[in-house]
Amino acid sequence: MKINKKVASSVLLVGVLLAVATTESSGTEVSYINDLRSNDNTVIASTSDAELIKLGTLTCDSLNADMTGDQVVQTIANTGYYDTDEKIEFLGLVITTAIERLCPEYIEGVK
Repeated sequence: MKINKKVASSVLLVGVLLAVATTESSGTEVSYINDLRSNDNTVIASTSDAELIKLGTLTCDSLNADMTGDQVVQTIANTGYYDTDEKIEFLGLVITTAIERLCPEYIEGVK
């Protein structure tokens, strides 16, 4: 599957959000879920904690496998969360929040 323009926009969003991220994160699943739930996004609101954790873990696992930022976005997009603008925002929020809270060691080094 080729990355469409919306997914490419998500990559840009992730890059921007990573640039402003800080390392003050706790690295816990609880803070990851709380941070995601604090966003006004209906996709997040309708997604279970277990699914959000699964997507966050997939983000970190992808980075652990030395994937580039683009490859991480593509991996998460392949889960089906990419077909509407709100879902594109969801992708960016999940990936950025996962990096901030679940695998903060990648904040500075996402390729």
